[in-house]
Amino acid sequence: MHIWWIPLIIPFYIFDFRKEHYNLKNKISSPIFAEKINHIITICLFCLILGGISIGSILKKDSHFSETENRILKQKPELSLENIKSGKYEKEYEEYLSDQFLFRNQWIACKTKIDRLLLKQEVNGVYFSKNDYYIEKHEKEEFQNKISQKNITYMKQFITQYQDILGKENIQVLIVPTASYILKEKLPAFALEDGQKEFLEEIKKEIPEENYISVEEILLEHKTEDIYYRTDHHWTTLGAYYGYLAWAEQRNITAWIGDKFHKKIVSDNFLGTIQSKVNIKMPPDNIILYEPLSPISYEMRINLEETIQNSIYDLEKLKTKDQYAVFLGGNSALTEIKSDNRNGKKLLLIKDSFANSISPFMINHFEETYLLDFRYFNGSLEQFITENGITEICILYSTVNLGNDRYFSKLLR
Repeated sequence: MHIWWIPLIIPFYIFDFRKEHYNLKNKISSPIFAEKINHIITICLFCLILGGISIGSILKKDSHFSETENRILKQKPELSLENIKSGKYEKEYEEYLSDQFLFRNQWIACKTKIDRLLLKQEVNGVYFSKNDYYIEKHEKEEFQNKISQKNITYMKQFITQYQDILGKENIQVLIVPTASYILKEKLPAFALEDGQKEFLEEIKKEIPEENYISVEEILLEHKTEDIYYRTDHHWTTLGAYYGYLAWAEQRNITAWIGDKFHKKIVSDNFLGTIQSKVNIKMPPDNIILYEPLSPISYEMRINLEETIQNSIYDLEKLKTKDQYAVFLGGNSALTEIKSDNRNGKKLLLIKDSFANSISPFMINHFEETYLLDFRYFNGSLEQFITENGITEICILYSTVNLGNDRYFSKLLR
């Protein structure tokens, strides 16, 4: 809540003080008097700082997007009697104040530095882990809640709905664990289990074996390699490559192995979403692209725009804070990719951002690939599948996004 009113009480406090100490000449040397003066100075400074920040936060223009955190910031909620009664307004207004707070990034950095001086190993939801890894902290509640249970049910119903149309083997579910599960040996000793393992086991119980692609085994096999970024929550291109191998094996597809690609470092200064959470200096990550050695042409179109791009990588994004958006240009409602592999196969990837770095491997086995992000896509999925002649579907999410995605019900539209 704003605290602009605090300075208004200072005159009353001073008046009370003068009333108690009207005989200043006799009381000037009193220890009580000196202590009172110190209290007043402290309160005045405290009110001046907080009052100034509050007034500044009120006067400054609200920001829509944080490039540092790579997310849309909370906007001022709608004031209504219904929202007040439900408590929604108070909750959303608190989030709004937190997002629009004056000098927010500087305060985050200051807090992090103080916490590190106090030898804290977990700051603002980030574990300071071994080997210069900064791993996002997750709670059991993120995987054991009503939303996560509903989303598993939606997937199960979706498979049942489309298995006769596409063939059961042509509907796949690939769920990617986060670094806190795969790299848990790097976490501080006090870090608690976050429940991802149990969440994945629950999904396996509900999703038929032929539809579920397990990637945790291959990631655990290669956990000593750079399969997750140190400053970002995504898996690296290498991690995504191992996920691709697991997908290809399950689908009986001959994978393009590593020597079929030219590996090119396109950035050596990537600081991702985790760095933004603590906002302090960290050793940056590399971003590596895998480009096929055999010439292959692509046509990519985003959100039905007329412009056709001839590359699946947007190198201009490397000049921005969100360098991970080099893959497919970032997250969009709909991304269409055509390759010169004329086999008539059409893949639909229903995805979150973890799919962006694995899709450059998967698209080489299809004539057309469509990527849908339910955070931005509001059409009928059934109609989309029919109109575009989709032959195969893969639901590709990270565990944490699947456990909390409020848009996942669009799967049954």
